[in-house]
Amino acid sequence: MSLVDLPRIVRGPGSPGAPLRRLGVLGDIHAEHERLATAIAWMKAEGAERIVHVGDVADGAGDLPRTLAILAEHGIVGVAGNHDRWLRAGQMRELRGAHPASALTAEVEGALRGWPPLLQLSTVRGELLVCHGVGRDDMLVLKGDTILGFLTGQPAFEELLAADHLALVVAGHTHQPSVREVGHLVWINAGTLKADDGPVATLVDFARGEARFGGLESPERVGEIEVVRVPR
Repeated sequence: MSLVDLPRIVRGPGSPGAPLRRLGVLGDIHAEHERLATAIAWMKAEGAERIVHVGDVADGAGDLPRTLAILAEHGIVGVAGNHDRWLRAGQMRELRGAHPASALTAEVEGALRGWPPLLQLSTVRGELLVCHGVGRDDMLVLKGDTILGFLTGQPAFEELLAADHLALVVAGHTHQPSVREVGHLVWINAGTLKADDGPVATLVDFARGEARFGGLESPERVGEIEVVRVPR
């Protein structure tokens, strides 16, 4: 499937074709169900018209079934990350914080199986790709300070650079929130909800050209907010 023909996200009931102005993005959740609920409440209060996640919902200290239930309750869709893929395959269960293989109940497996590797949606700033790592590669890393030459020749990276119909990418995997320009793309990394990695909730306002990263050091509330310009 080409990047032009990816599964698409619509805005929601009432205006299915309208491009998004404000999008909530959940970085790597890692079963942090308490911070997840707080992040969603903050995003909705800030006017998010839609909320998506960038994968790695599995493997963490929290309750995975509860995490999945919260996502379903709020109609939040997203993509699979490497930890979600590993849990389904019974791989890397020896990693610190990994859920045991027994956590893959039929209900959990069904939820994880429903997430594609990539999604696309329309915003007032252009077409946006939702991925976990770098495009189709859920293990490739693109941080705020990654030297892009290190990614040259990587098929997933080259595919994105050639996708002229895209204007933005939201991703995860690095656990480091950032906004940068990558070729013709604006690349937004949503960070993580993981407790010991500087958890944040991310809201992107495409109309105003800014990303708001709300600190989640406390699982009960969003604290300090950093506002970063999103290049036009």
